[in-house]
Amino acid sequence: PEFHLEVVMPTSAMPFYHRNVRANETQFVHYGTGDRFSTLGYVDAPIGTLNNYPKGIDHRIGERSGPCIGLIWETLGDVTLAPGVSTR
Repeated sequence: PEFHLEVVMPTSAMPFYHRNVRANETQFVHYGTGDRFSTLGYVDAPIGTLNNYPKGIDHRIGERSGPCIGLIWETLGDVTLAPGVSTR
């Protein structure tokens, strides 16, 4: 399946929730923290964390103590991690 890659550098929390209704989102935290509020609860995401937000899940950037650099992949297909890869 095709995917779209974004480099994100948020510096503060988002005042609104986002719901991607067309694609699954996988986030990798490269620098800082990628904490998120979501309908699944609060997701703590320090450096090196890989998280998946399935299609239709509300989420927004959590509180920030500093900048964050992350990568977000969007894909229309299902997301499956290879054996041995952990999101925590």
